[in-house]
Amino acid sequence: MSNNPHIVEEMLRHQRDFNNELSQISFIRSPIHVAYNPTIYAAEPYERFLQMYCCTEKKIIFLGMNPGPFGMCQTGVPFGDVIFVQQWLQINGKVTQPNYICEKRRIQGFNCKRREISGCRFWNFFKELCLTPDIFFKNSIVFNYCPLAFMKMDGQNITPPEFKGDLKSLKIALEETCDRNLVEVVKLLKPEVIIGIGRYAEKRIRYALNELIAINNIEILYMPHPSGRSTQSKNWAKKAKVVLEDNNLEHYFQ
Repeated sequence: MSNNPHIVEEMLRHQRDFNNELSQISFIRSPIHVAYNPTIYAAEPYERFLQMYCCTEKKIIFLGMNPGPFGMCQTGVPFGDVIFVQQWLQINGKVTQPNYICEKRRIQGFNCKRREISGCRFWNFFKELCLTPDIFFKNSIVFNYCPLAFMKMDGQNITPPEFKGDLKSLKIALEETCDRNLVEVVKLLKPEVIIGIGRYAEKRIRYALNELIAINNIEILYMPHPSGRSTQSKNWAKKAKVVLEDNNLEHYFQ
C-alpha cells in the first residue's frame, strides 16, 4: 500500500483538535499536581513518528492507556523508551518543557537515562518478531487512548482508571473526549483488528466503538500490559505471542 500524505495530515489535524478539547478541561485537582501532554511539548518527535510510520491505513491498531513517565513523556512516541526510539525507530527531535512541571518528574527528553519497562518489552518483542520497523508498521500502528500523563506532587503516576472519588467527574470528561478522538482515528485508518493493551484500553475500545465494531466488523482483542505495575506482565513476551498466534495475526509481522 503506497503512502498517503492525506492520512498524516488528518492525523495531525485530529491531534490538534483533540488537544484543544483537552485544554478545556481543568485537570489540576487534588491529588493531581500536573498533567503532561507530550504531543505538545514533544511535538517534533511525535509528528515525526506519524510522518514515518502512519502514512497508510492499518490492518491492526495497538492501543495503550496513556504515556509513561520515562517513555512517551520523554520522547513523544508511544511506549517510547529512549533507546528503542532512537536506535530502532530512528526517531529523534527537539523536546521542550510542559507549561507546568513536576520537580520529581522533570522532562529530559532524549537525555533521559532511565529505561521504560513497558517500552522495552513492547518494542523488543516486535523487534525480535519483525526485525525491522518497516515490517511492523506495514500493517500496524500503536497509539495511546489518552495522550496525557497525570502525576502527584511527589511524582507518583496517576492513571485514568485511578480517577476515583473527587476525580470521578474528571474521569467522565476525559473519557468522553478520548472516546470521540478514538472514533475519528479508527474511521481514518480503517483497521480490521484493534488490540487493547491492558484491560482499561480494551474496555474503552469496546465502549467508544460500539457502533463501528458492528458496522465494520472490527475485531477487538486484549493483550496484557507490559508495565511492571501490571500483575499480568510476567512472561509478557510469551503472552503477547500467544495473542498473535491464537488470532492468526503472525503473518502481519513477517
